[in-house]
Amino acid sequence: MSAQKRNSNHLSKLNNLVDATSRLINEVITFVEEDLTLEKRKCVPTALLKITLNRMIISLGRRQTVAILNNAASAIDDGEDMCTTGSMELLHIKRATRVVGEEQNHENEHAGKLQ
Repeated sequence: MSAQKRNSNHLSKLNNLVDATSRLINEVITFVEEDLTLEKRKCVPTALLKITLNRMIISLGRRQTVAILNNAASAIDDGEDMCTTGSMELLHIKRATRVVGEEQNHENEHAGKLQ
């Protein structure tokens, strides 16, 4: 199998995973938001972002997380649609180098920036 075919297959699987995960998360968020006041509903996106950032830092490390977020900020500023396979390529997402939940020491890497 050619490298281009493997990459296309990988992106297709990744896109399917993103679609399935997005549907599941949106269903859960909708369910949870039904019981929240309007004021608390406004906090949901920030809470989700904090959860995502923490998982990214644990999985990828602070440096790669910062690089991805910088690329995402540029893409958003340029009007890119962040829900496409192309946006994943744009962000240069690579395989996680660490297992989520693995004990790590990142005290000196970008200390305090994401607190």
